[in-house]
Parts: sequence; structure tokens; C-alpha cells
Amino acid sequence: MSQTPIDVVVRPISKFIHQEYTSGIVLFLSVVAALFWANSPGAESYHHVWETSLSVGFAQHVLITPYTLWINDGLMAVFLLCHWSGTQAGVHGRRTLYA
Repeated sequence: MSQTPIDVVVRPISKFIHQEYTSGIVLFLSVVAALFWANSPGAESYHHVWETSLSVGFAQHVLITPYTLWINDGLMAVFLLCHWSGTQAGVHGRRTLYA
């Protein structure tokens, strides 16, 4: 069976995404890019991005906060929720932890 052109493009990307080390590579490359950008002549634009506000809401109820707060508060809440649910799974015996 011959591969379609889209399969030729999607299959390697899909294979890479499903590898265990992918998140580490993406995180490392993101950190390197951020370090270069923050210490480059365009550092002002880097800081401007983090000071940009994002608003979410409807009608008169609007929450306006900078990206840094969304990331610090929102992503930490998601992280702790995932960590807590993983801990609870270990306590209830649904997952085995090897030291």
C-alpha cells in the first residue's frame, strides 16, 4: 500500500510526539530559545510579551491579567492537580511506585 503525501509528513511527526523524551526536548529547546531572546538586542520585546494582558470574560464580568499570572497561577494549578491525582492513584493502589 503506497503512502499518501500527508502520511509522509504526519507519520514521522506522530512518531516523534509519542516518544517519552519528546517533552524534555521541547522544554530544553524552549528554554534555550527564551535565553537567547531575553539576552539578545531584542530583549525589550521579550519582556513586552510577558507584560501583555489577556482578558477572559463575558458581558461585564471580565478578568484581565498579564501572561505571567496566567502561566504562574493557571499552569501551577494544573500541575498540582495532576500531581495530586497521581498521588491519590498511588495511595489507592491503582499504580505501583518503585523506589
